[in-house]
Amino acid sequence: MITDSFDPVSEEILKASDLPNEVGGPESALLEGPFPETVLVCFSPKVEKLLEERYGAVKIGFMMAGVQVPIYRILNPAAERAGAQPVAVYRTGMGAPFAAAMMEEVIARGGKNFIVFGSCGALNQELAEGHYIIPTESYRDEGTSYHYAAPADYIRIRNADRVAEVFERHHLPFTRGRIWTTDALYRETRKNTADRVADGCIAVDMECSALQAVCDYRGCELYQFVYAEDSLGGENWEPRNMGKVTPGEMEFHLRAALAIAAAL
Repeated sequence: MITDSFDPVSEEILKASDLPNEVGGPESALLEGPFPETVLVCFSPKVEKLLEERYGAVKIGFMMAGVQVPIYRILNPAAERAGAQPVAVYRTGMGAPFAAAMMEEVIARGGKNFIVFGSCGALNQELAEGHYIIPTESYRDEGTSYHYAAPADYIRIRNADRVAEVFERHHLPFTRGRIWTTDALYRETRKNTADRVADGCIAVDMECSALQAVCDYRGCELYQFVYAEDSLGGENWEPRNMGKVTPGEMEFHLRAALAIAAAL
């Protein structure tokens, strides 16, 4: 049974720390200096483009969990204190297994604080496109988290209050609540959706519960927020602004993530 998958006793056969030298080759190693402890994790190529064009991003290596993924270093323009450390940034893939594997490789390099931001589906039509949601708990409807945490329906998103404090300080409107993390994008059935709404879930994503489980198991910190795009809250699915977020809107989301990084 999948609920018997959690094994906190025996050692992994393949470790993320094995990959950079064995698979990625010398180019996958960090180019110079210590690896940043604070890491921004995005899902959009538009963020990568912004980093390169406006934030002076420097490529410091890549990861190799099935596909070559570049990782960048930037100076945080939101950091006010002198001597603030740079942050690392990478674009992860959709779905819990890929996102968790990428995070494992970054943890192996030295990442400790992960600020994850991306889109979600709204389960409440009152959540307009672009509205921020801070997950407080996530329903574990994916397989990855059961290898990192004892079985339970929900996992608590431990740093939700800290994310909310930053948003309040910067006057960013948001809603807190439970979200539903699922592997099955095209099996979000009416019954399952109704059950999650009845539980108090206000949004659906594909990574949150797994990433929190990885961070809990590896002794790292997750700071996650999502922004609403499509809606599953009505009689029929509504795409709304799905895939149409402008570069300006995406930079707004990026700056919210950088504000969290500056507060750590």
